[in-house]
Amino acid sequence: MPWSDPESAIYAKEPALALDRDDPTGLSNPFLNHLERIETPAASRQLLEGALDVGEFEPVLQGGAPWLYQGANIHLGELPVVAFISGPAQGLIQASNDLTLILGYGGEKRVRQKGVLWTCRENTCLLLAPKSSWSFENTLASNVVFRIHVETLKRTAMAMGGWREAPPQWQERMEQSHGWQIPTETQGQSIQVFLRQVMSISNDLLGFSQTLLDRMHLEDQIYRLVAAMLIPELRQESPHNRLRQRQEHGRDAFDELIDYILANLGEPLNLTNLENHSHYSRRTLQYVFRDRLGCTPSQWIRKQRLEMAHYRLQNPQPRDSVSEIAFACGYRSMSLFSLDFQQQYHIKPSHLLHEGLRRTP
Repeated sequence: MPWSDPESAIYAKEPALALDRDDPTGLSNPFLNHLERIETPAASRQLLEGALDVGEFEPVLQGGAPWLYQGANIHLGELPVVAFISGPAQGLIQASNDLTLILGYGGEKRVRQKGVLWTCRENTCLLLAPKSSWSFENTLASNVVFRIHVETLKRTAMAMGGWREAPPQWQERMEQSHGWQIPTETQGQSIQVFLRQVMSISNDLLGFSQTLLDRMHLEDQIYRLVAAMLIPELRQESPHNRLRQRQEHGRDAFDELIDYILANLGEPLNLTNLENHSHYSRRTLQYVFRDRLGCTPSQWIRKQRLEMAHYRLQNPQPRDSVSEIAFACGYRSMSLFSLDFQQQYHIKPSHLLHEGLRRTP
């Protein structure tokens, strides 16, 4: 047994069930229609290794009962997910640098990490600490499991809260295990409910198109919801508090990103560049620009380039040409520059340059 506990005997005594393929267990799972029957413990261990570093794994069987396991490896963008319905089993998961998130959809899974026993049932969410192994034992149970990259989670939280640096208390919280239950009262929904809704949406999109599922970037939504579950400040902070924080601590990461863009308007700027230069993911970049500036990143960059070009055409150097100014402002296509400029200012750039040169001494 993974740990010594008198109550753990109930797991060993519970018989494995022979399940019908059409109605596997009676347990729910958001990816139920994508689960496939797995006949051997070795194959089920291989499935789990899609999201976990499995050290030990074995079924708990009585009297030669047949092994039962149904599961699927799913990718939400770059986030690996394992959905499964498992017969009674036990095992050990080796330490990794990632957090492990377990959503319970039925049955009972008991997890022990750092001497603390956690129980995952239906409507329960566990977030297990990184850099520490954990053992598990379950009855017939349904779960969805995925790994959360700590640095990605930290960057997501910083972008959501507008912090330039992660507060020290975040690291402490990310190194601990956590457990949440969906509240029974009807007032307000827990963040876990929204997280489970993302699982349902993922299942629907998976049945329609894996390509569309990848392009929806639902993994970013998952990271944002996990960050909100883990960090109370992201749930409680009001707009007034955010403004006060910016006044007290100065400029935030978005201000620095804007400075970078303005200093490099003549260079190629796309979402990949901005993502690499900032703490924001692609999806968060789109969100924060709309929230702060009311437009997409590409729309704002185009506007800044046109304003820069407009100024230089009005105040040219004697040897300036339209193509040189367009290139210096980040345009690599003269036809596109001319089209954008005339739509914005209702004058040809060549006419504005000619007027500017006449005024230049």
